[in-house]
Amino acid sequence: MLGISLITGPQTDRARIAPVPAWVVHDPYDAPAQPEEMFVAGGCCTLLDDTQVDLTGPLPGFHQRRVERVLTNAGAERAAQFSISFDPSCETLDVHFVRVRRGADTIEHARPDAFELMRRERSLERLLFDGRLTVHLVVPDVRPGDIVESAYTLTGGAPILKDRHAMWVAFEWGQALIETRHRILAPENRAIRIRPVNEAPEPEVRRLDGLIDRRWRAHRRPPVEAEPAAASWQFFRAGMQITEYSSWEEVAARETALYGHAGPLPDELEAIAGSMLQALQTPQERAADALRFVQTQIRYLAMAIGEGGRLAPRPLEAIWQSRYGDCKDKARVLCALLRRMEIKACPALVNTVYGDGLHEWLPTAAAFDHVIVRLEIDGEPHWFDPSRTSQSGRFERLARPYFGWALPLCDGQIALKHMGPVHTEVVVQVHERIRLGERPSLPARYDWSVTHTCWRADDLRERLANEGIATIQKSYMRQLQAIWPGLTATAPMRSDDDGAENRIEITENYELPVAWIRISDQELAFSSTDFYLGPDVPEIPPGPRSQDIALGRPRVAERTVEITLPGDWPIEAWDVATSAPGIAFKSKLFQPEPRRDRLPWRADRCRAWQ
Repeated sequence: MLGISLITGPQTDRARIAPVPAWVVHDPYDAPAQPEEMFVAGGCCTLLDDTQVDLTGPLPGFHQRRVERVLTNAGAERAAQFSISFDPSCETLDVHFVRVRRGADTIEHARPDAFELMRRERSLERLLFDGRLTVHLVVPDVRPGDIVESAYTLTGGAPILKDRHAMWVAFEWGQALIETRHRILAPENRAIRIRPVNEAPEPEVRRLDGLIDRRWRAHRRPPVEAEPAAASWQFFRAGMQITEYSSWEEVAARETALYGHAGPLPDELEAIAGSMLQALQTPQERAADALRFVQTQIRYLAMAIGEGGRLAPRPLEAIWQSRYGDCKDKARVLCALLRRMEIKACPALVNTVYGDGLHEWLPTAAAFDHVIVRLEIDGEPHWFDPSRTSQSGRFERLARPYFGWALPLCDGQIALKHMGPVHTEVVVQVHERIRLGERPSLPARYDWSVTHTCWRADDLRERLANEGIATIQKSYMRQLQAIWPGLTATAPMRSDDDGAENRIEITENYELPVAWIRISDQELAFSSTDFYLGPDVPEIPPGPRSQDIALGRPRVAERTVEITLPGDWPIEAWDVATSAPGIAFKSKLFQPEPRRDRLPWRADRCRAWQ
């Protein structure tokens, strides 16, 4: 979802047309008229992607210059779109030029009256408002053969982070570039640490008048794509991490200062905490109820407007009065409640994408995008995510978040903590019963009983609350009728929810008027369909690969199919097992107890993956 509005007023002076800063270096670039096919994408060829960082002034500066050769009309449309996003509360945007080179002519389009300034909320569907503005220009009259070149500089950044530089730089992309450059200009006394990955280029280093000028260049790198089912935390392109943080202890100390002492609970919240403390006997019961209280009573809404996006939680009183907050706010309320109930708790920073590989990173405050809570009961650590929708289950059955590595903001914290081990849960058990008719022309009965547990039960419970069971049955029936046209429900879908065990059983009953498919004059076939196990396992094409496969959280899924046949048919049973690193599959077909009038067969299949 994308919200757009035109902006007028004082904020517009944060976006300007200005000359290229004196510290920026613009070297020549290669501009082949007919680049090789490998470098063509979307009708364009990127000749240069040049980023430069200045750390010598009171505010950091980030400069980008981009040059594209237009090859087709579709490429002209793509190259004609110039858009830059920035935070007006702490950044200033200077656009230097947006020009078209056509032969010996240069046509400049960067004029104050040519730009639109818009607010574009890109994360409305996630209830996140960041207040960023976008400067946009549609360059007129761009033609095949033109070179479109643009340059801009952002000055400033979140005040809380401005004295420590940290970023990732890529030298390879999903499309090939003729040249990629990066440059850092910094005083000698700034301790910059660099971690190259995947054959990143070596820098050219120059020293002059107490400054260090580091420059990297990558020429004619081929495109590098992610392989199917690759781990999200695995870096497979050439790049480098840059940071000025000396340790995770420094990161933790800086972030802990943002949370500070939350102060006393608001009176109403104090009364609620006191009631919980008296009514619930064990710390486990109190922790589970406190988690559900925050999940249900503080709705999720992130108003991350100002100073680079709000990096610190709001005061407890403000959160409670508004009854909304983002992950930081929710973590603050939950920690305050737990501490009031004599449970040790603190916020913990995590990364929802790169968490499993975070221990390989250099320390940086830019490593995190989410806040959860770490608590201790009887000396054992536990992790709660108050930003999730309401979870069911007694303490032991609560589904726990897992993001790999976390940085708890506790006194004396000096390192990342691993959130494991993650226990293998049986998250779904499917039991299907099929009773085929006495003749192929007669209908068959097909009954499902599916038990969801752990996080799958939480997800289903939320869907049932939001959509209703009748709507869910309609969506299920559409899938079934695509395989068995004419299928009808013989009873409404039923739901049996055991909240304490965090388990939901769904029961479905159907009739198949035509169960058999004719495959020849003498042969008919019937087959069931797996809706629960196979779809959870990613399809991986054959052939060599260089990237690890990620199968998600450790879990077990089980499926049992009971088929009752109308006669004594010749069937060959099987019992097979297959495994590979991180995954196992078992399948068995057997005849439990033959009866005179019917011949039952049972197929058990189980996939477990980590």
